[in-house]
Amino acid sequence: MAENALNPDRKANLAELRGRVRAQVAMLVSIFLLGMAVALIGDRAATWAKVLKGILLGLHVLVAIGLIVGGILAFRIALRLGGKLARTARVAGMGVGVGVIGGILTLTAPWGDLWSYLMAVGFIVALLFNGFLYLQTVSAAARSTGS
Repeated sequence: MAENALNPDRKANLAELRGRVRAQVAMLVSIFLLGMAVALIGDRAATWAKVLKGILLGLHVLVAIGLIVGGILAFRIALRLGGKLARTARVAGMGVGVGVIGGILTLTAPWGDLWSYLMAVGFIVALLFNGFLYLQTVSAAARSTGS
C-alpha cells in the first residue's frame, strides 16, 4: 500500500483528476447559471428575448457537451487510480448523463416540467459527487505526500 501511495504515476494521475474535476464543477456552476437565465427569460414575445434565449440555450447545450466529455475523461483517469475514486467518478458521470437526458426530454417530450425536475436531480447528483471526488483526490494526494 505504501508503495502504491508513493508511486509518481499515482501522484500525476491524482493531480490530473483533481484538475479535471475542478473543471467539471466549474462547468456545472456555469450550466446552472445559464439554465436559470433561460428560465427567467421564459416565453416572452419580444424578439430580443427570443434571440437571447436561443443564445443562452445554445451555450447551455455546449457546456452540457463539455460536461459529457469531461466526465468521460475524469472517469478514465479515476479508473487508473481505482477503488473509491473510480466508484465516485462513475456516480458523478451518471449524474451528468441523467441531467443531459432530462434536458433533452425537457425540450422534446411532453411533460416538460417532469423532465426538468429529472435534469435538476442529475445536476445535483453530478455536483455532489464531483465535489466528493475532488475532496477524495485532495485527501489521497495529502496521504501520498505524507502530510
